[in-house]
Amino acid sequence: MREERERERERGRERERARRRERERERERERERERERAREREERGERERARREEKERASESDTRVEEKSETRTHRAMYLSESDMIARRSLSLSLSLSLSLSLSLSLSLSLSLSLSLSLLSLSLSLSLFLRIDLFFSYQLDVVSSFFSRSCSCRCLNQKMCLCLPCSCWS
Repeated sequence: MREERERERERGRERERARRRERERERERERERERERAREREERGERERARREEKERASESDTRVEEKSETRTHRAMYLSESDMIARRSLSLSLSLSLSLSLSLSLSLSLSLSLSLSLLSLSLSLSLFLRIDLFFSYQLDVVSSFFSRSCSCRCLNQKMCLCLPCSCWS
């Protein structure tokens, strides 16, 4: 019976050891689960951090793209304003050139008109002087006819405009 009790105690100790081992295994499994959860939390944190960084990079990239787009827009606006200024400048220079051409043409026209007027005046004056000379000759002839003395100034009989007078013979 003693052996029986001894065996019973030994079995009790074995059971106790088995329970301890089982508890120890359970604790080890619990620690392993805790480590697994910690690893998962860490991985989740890493993924979240990576996701945030990716969003920040994408946001920065979008901002850069937006800034580049704005810069291109401003550059295009500047170029279109520059083109518009160049067109206006060209238009003004063409307008000025046309104005100068018209002015030159007008001044040439006025100069030609003035020249023609002066020529016309000169011809008129010349004609007037010839007419005056003719009438003065005629007056001389008439006066000589009435005075009975010849005062003809003609040097050439054939060209004389006076009436026949005594100086011809």
